[in-house]
Amino acid sequence: MQEIVNQQESVQKEQLNKTIKAISRICEGVSAPALYNFDNEVLNSALLPHMDFEEIIAIEIVDSDSTAFLQSGKPPKYRLA
Repeated sequence: MQEIVNQQESVQKEQLNKTIKAISRICEGVSAPALYNFDNEVLNSALLPHMDFEEIIAIEIVDSDSTAFLQSGKPPKYRLA
């Protein structure tokens, strides 16, 4: 039984990784023009709909120095006691 659970866990993790990579490629495509023009408003409006995906909890865009250029995130569903 545990082997079946482990296999299912592995399949689900692989599918989640594929989904996140696909969403990331979409985000790259829609954000590139706004990044090129340093347009935070357009960038934010282009990325905001992607926050509706259940798999996405936050989006952060950093510059070459790893300084945050734009951040967006969902409030946590659960709190640790």
